[in-house]
Amino acid sequence: MENQEVNFLYLANNLAVDFINTSIVDRGNEIELLEDVDDLIRWGRSAGLSVRIDVDGPCRLGSVKELRDAIRSLFSAKLDDEPAPTDALGILNQWLPKGIVEKRLEEIEGQFVMSPLYHELSVDMLLGHVATEAALLLSSSQLAKLKRCANPKCVLMFLDVSRSGKRRWCSMDLCGNRSKAATYYMNTKN
Repeated sequence: MENQEVNFLYLANNLAVDFINTSIVDRGNEIELLEDVDDLIRWGRSAGLSVRIDVDGPCRLGSVKELRDAIRSLFSAKLDDEPAPTDALGILNQWLPKGIVEKRLEEIEGQFVMSPLYHELSVDMLLGHVATEAALLLSSSQLAKLKRCANPKCVLMFLDVSRSGKRRWCSMDLCGNRSKAATYYMNTKN
């Protein structure tokens, strides 16, 4: 994906789930959207967070992918009704102290919101924030809304926040329409 602008997917209704959705499958090919730490910074910024390039020390991409894999395995374990992998839990817990702890209350457009005290996050703080979002999801009733895309070739997950709770696809544009078109084709072929 060198010299290409990466289009990240934000369709999961949760930052941590969107983070694990940075490794996707398209037409049977695994696609890595985080080729380097710059991609991680772009992902964080396009998610609406202010992320600065670290001058204190480079973040290793292996750590980023290790956290992503740990979060994915914890979510998958819950979806499969299996015990949480202890190694994945350990990795997630290592990142929690690096998250955004200090916050302030602000009023934005008539609504009170909790905002990070820091205007710009370091890469470690970004990953700590993602770990915190994953831990909050894992420890909340919202976890029951976590689903896998119904397309067996798709690896994406999402939170079903639809009113009916019957969302099946990561996105109608990506998988839903493909499935409907394939079903229509099969029905009209006979």
